[in-house]
Amino acid sequence: MISKESVNQNTSTTSIKDLFQRDGNDYFVYSPCIFTDNKKLTINEIYEIHDFLDGGGLKLTFIKLLWVNKRGFRFQIIGIDIRTGEVVMRSHRLNTDIPCNFIIAELLAFDEEIEKKLLKTIGSQDSNLDKSELLDFDF
Repeated sequence: MISKESVNQNTSTTSIKDLFQRDGNDYFVYSPCIFTDNKKLTINEIYEIHDFLDGGGLKLTFIKLLWVNKRGFRFQIIGIDIRTGEVVMRSHRLNTDIPCNFIIAELLAFDEEIEKKLLKTIGSQDSNLDKSELLDFDF
């Protein structure tokens, strides 16, 4: 289980300019709230947002990322919930030790059972299929 404390990393000694960079549709946001390869967020990609709820629970939302921006000392993201169509907005202060109240992650980044689920789904269609016949997926 992911906790607020486990995503908090010390970035307080890094300048704001170094914590937020853009390259075309790719944004590099060096924040403990970002759980992607190289801290990269790409416009029009699908991501998971895990919101930390009061009482220790998590709320999972899948979004299509529409916008990433830096305003002052905060980064902001806006996306569309792919299940409900509602606008989803989150922000967090850069260059701080304040724990994140959400994280944004690559799709299925925290699904430790994905291989078992794929094998079960494929195996139910062809009982003679074994693991060595599966393609390698890069999630």
